[in-house]
Amino acid sequence: MKNKKAIITGGSRGLGKAAAIAFAKEGIDVAITGRNEKLLKETVSELETYGINAMYSVFDVSSYQDVKKGIKHIVNTLGSVDILVNNAGTAAFGSFNEMDVSQWNQIIQTNLMGMYYVTKEVLPYLLNQNEGDIINVSSTAGLNGNANTSAYSASKFAVIGMSESLMKEVRKNNIRVCTLTPSTIE
Repeated sequence: MKNKKAIITGGSRGLGKAAAIAFAKEGIDVAITGRNEKLLKETVSELETYGINAMYSVFDVSSYQDVKKGIKHIVNTLGSVDILVNNAGTAAFGSFNEMDVSQWNQIIQTNLMGMYYVTKEVLPYLLNQNEGDIINVSSTAGLNGNANTSAYSASKFAVIGMSESLMKEVRKNNIRVCTLTPSTIE
């Protein structure tokens, strides 16, 4: 894994940061993305202590224009990309009727469309080198819906469906697509 290049969305805290540290320990150069520049800088400083190249790019995955600029900047800086971890996400809970339409939309826009946007921008690089890994973070809420989780569950169910379809599309190009379905994370 040494000298591989990874992009991790939502990489400044939680599961994304844990994945970035695990990758750094394996000698993988890491680019993390997120919306909070202060946290991104702190995480990059921590990653660099493992002797790898680390960088960050500030953007919101729910904006396709921001994603296009951010991914281009990352790949130009790293030189390539081998691994993509789509981890960025948001959650809000409430009853179907009480949740505001704009909040429902933001959850879908971030959790599903954000993953689509980032993958759409990274995939051409993986296809060009005829190999790579895409790891999409869904949730146990994407396996079973529950009361007051309709928007979040819908977004995470969609992530699983998108991932399964993409896996079947790109496996002939030596690109592995897998989906994680974690439960509550500290």
